[in-house]
Amino acid sequence: MTLWLPKLPQGRRGQTEAIVAALAADIASGTLRPGQRLPTHRELAFRLGIAVATVTKAYTEAKRHGYLRTGVGDGTFVLEPLLAARRRIRRDDVTTDGIDLSFQYPDHNTSGRSHPGGNA
Repeated sequence: MTLWLPKLPQGRRGQTEAIVAALAADIASGTLRPGQRLPTHRELAFRLGIAVATVTKAYTEAKRHGYLRTGVGDGTFVLEPLLAARRRIRRDDVTTDGIDLSFQYPDHNTSGRSHPGGNA
C-alpha cells in the first residue's frame, strides 16, 4: 500500500471533489502508478482528518471516472490511464440527455368542421 496523501484545500467544502482531482493529477503526473494500492478508506480519512464517508464517496467517484478499481476485501488500486480513458469513452458514448417526450398533436379535424369552441 502506498502512503499517498493528497493535499486538500482548507475548509470542509468540496473535499470529495478535491480528493478525486488529486487522484487524477497524481495519476497523470506518475506519482501514482498503475496497480499501486491506495490507503484504506479509514486510514486516508484518519490521515486527512475527515469523515470515512467522504473518502468512500471520493473513491466511488474516482472509480466511476475510471481511475481506480476496488474490491471488497481486496483493496483499492490505481488503473492504467489508457484503461481509464477507455472506460470514460464508453461512458461518454451513452447519452444522458434523457428522452424527448415532446410531440406534435396531429390535426384530426379533416372533415372541415371547426374545433370545439372555435368559430364555424
